[in-house]
Amino acid sequence: MDFGDVKRGVKIYIHFAFDYPLFLVKDYKLELMKNFEQFGLKNYNFSGFLSKKFFKAKDGYYLKNNGLLVLKTFNEKNLPEVVYKLSKSTFFGIIPKKVEVKPIEFFQEGILLGSVLGSEIDLNLLSEKIRKNAIEKYTNVYNQMPKKNSLIVIFQENQKIKLFGSQELIYLINVLGIFCKNGYEGFILDDKKYWGYSFEIESKI
Repeated sequence: MDFGDVKRGVKIYIHFAFDYPLFLVKDYKLELMKNFEQFGLKNYNFSGFLSKKFFKAKDGYYLKNNGLLVLKTFNEKNLPEVVYKLSKSTFFGIIPKKVEVKPIEFFQEGILLGSVLGSEIDLNLLSEKIRKNAIEKYTNVYNQMPKKNSLIVIFQENQKIKLFGSQELIYLINVLGIFCKNGYEGFILDDKKYWGYSFEIESKI
């Protein structure tokens, strides 16, 4: 993909090592959003906790051993400051073991984290809704319409999705998620290294 003047996105991996099982309430992501917004982030998307030891409990979730959060945003001027603050911040009483930053390369398939289907039955209508949301968010981020506005989202088994159409819109979704809202709204996990990790909507105990 020729990025041209398009803002480049980055993935910030926030790694944790748990000395004891960490308990998270069901709406823990709301607290995470408050933390991220304190850093001045305007356009971002995050994964929620990922771990090989992620268990569903009655009132929340437990994590054991190691885990991570993935935060996606654009490479703005304040990125170094954001990364520094993340590395020194406390998440549910735990300071990150390591924070690393990688560029977001263009991708067209990944694992969809978080349910965006809701009561929608017609996946074609849902795909069109996602396209319209992406166009709206694109104009907000870039102050212009995308050169091409086609977008088709294919939902597959095991929460895998594929994206076809405008590279501009697909890259925006690569960074900001399938509904292109701040926070935890249809985050797409593109790094196959972590596809085997568990997250709250599928894990059981």
